[in-house]
Amino acid sequence: MAFFDIYMSPPQQDGKVSIHPRLVSPSRSDSERLKRETSESASLTEGDMSGALSAVSAFLRRQLAAGGSVNLEGIGTFRVVPHFRSPKHAGDRVTGKDVEVKRILFTPCRELSYDVKRDIVFTRRNASHSREMNEAQAVLLLRQYFQDHDYITVRDFEREAGVNSTMARTLLNGLVGKEHLLPKRVGRILIYHANRYHYPQNL
Repeated sequence: MAFFDIYMSPPQQDGKVSIHPRLVSPSRSDSERLKRETSESASLTEGDMSGALSAVSAFLRRQLAAGGSVNLEGIGTFRVVPHFRSPKHAGDRVTGKDVEVKRILFTPCRELSYDVKRDIVFTRRNASHSREMNEAQAVLLLRQYFQDHDYITVRDFEREAGVNSTMARTLLNGLVGKEHLLPKRVGRILIYHANRYHYPQNL
C-alpha cells in the first residue's frame, strides 16, 4: 500500500494555487532487507546475496565507466548521460576533459512498470493539505532516515515526512536548538548533519 498526502504549492504570480499528490513513505527498504527476504524465498543465503550484489555493483561500474549500457532482465536499463563541463565550447577543440557525467539514467523495463501500475494501491494519509507532525514524530523519522544517511535537507525532510517547507524548517531548526542536528551551509543549500549521539547507526 502506498500512502500519499496532498501538497499545496506556493501561490504563483497570478495568485493561483495548485495541489498535487505526494508519496509519504512509511518505511525504507535497503540491500539488507533485499538479502533477508530473498534468502527466505530462494535457495540463497544472505551471504550469497551479499556477494551477488557486490558483483552486480562492480559489473555496473565497469560497464558504465566504459560508456556502455546495462540491461537487467525484469528490472531495467542503466546508461550514462554525458554533458559539457561548460556551456561554451568551440566544436573543433573539444577534448575528453571538456565532458563529464551529467547523470546515470535508469529506465525501468516495461514489465516492471506494468506490474507496479497494476499492483499499487494508493491510500490517503490524512485529510489535510499538509501533514501535521510534532517533534517526537520527526525524531522517530530521522532515526530511521539516518541509518543510511549522514545529513538531510529541508526538501528531503519535506519528501520523507509529507509536510510543507515551513513545517520542515520549523521542525529541523527546533532540533538544531536541542543539538540533535548540526547545520552546515553548502553553497546555497543548508544541510543538517546527524548528531550521532542522538541518532546512532545500527552496525
